[in-house]
Amino acid sequence: MQQKGKYTVKRAVRIPQLRLEGGKEYPIKAMSEMWEEPTKGANSTGTVTLMRVIDLDTGELSNILLGSVLKQLFSDEQDYLNKFYLIEVGEIGVDNTWRDYFLWEIDDPSTSVSDA
Repeated sequence: MQQKGKYTVKRAVRIPQLRLEGGKEYPIKAMSEMWEEPTKGANSTGTVTLMRVIDLDTGELSNILLGSVLKQLFSDEQDYLNKFYLIEVGEIGVDNTWRDYFLWEIDDPSTSVSDA
């Protein structure tokens, strides 16, 4: 359980979103299966795909919004639940209007041996 000040948190009512920005890497642990939710907003239609993860840099439980490429990478993995991954988000290049995403399965950092 997390400690917020002098209170022990029992559960999160609202889970923050981990925003995946271009040019960055995100070490995560996949904590849930992907799920679909209706988009929000007056002019929004369709659904979005979300996944609950633990951000290994901060230890916080978060949701990530999975675009089509990242969704396909996790779908190809099939058995991704409770595994550790490094997500690399590419920059939008001059010649294209999309981002490249790279997904690597990594060792559990709590059992990994570091050379540092």
